[in-house]
Amino acid sequence: MWSRTPKGFEKLNQLLAELERMTNQKPVIILEPTGHYHRVLVLHLQKTGYEVILVNPLHAQRARKTGLRKVKTDSSDALHLGDLYYQEENWTIHSRRKESKLA
Repeated sequence: MWSRTPKGFEKLNQLLAELERMTNQKPVIILEPTGHYHRVLVLHLQKTGYEVILVNPLHAQRARKTGLRKVKTDSSDALHLGDLYYQEENWTIHSRRKESKLA
């Protein structure tokens, strides 16, 4: 597990680099936005060169309901989002916002 700290982001970078080495391709990140908490993560991922797909929470909820059991955990949610990624074809990559400069 990683956290939204510099050390946590470094651990995430290492995990993604290892995944890229194993698959010989840069992973696309798919996630369900949670309030404003996802914004720092998305910005970090985009700055480090990853494409990010944000899934509408209602769309993600429908994907979770396809299972026989009503299990709601982070790992089962991630599995459902992964399945959803491969079921859809026309995903829109989240556009990178321009950073504002403070004077």
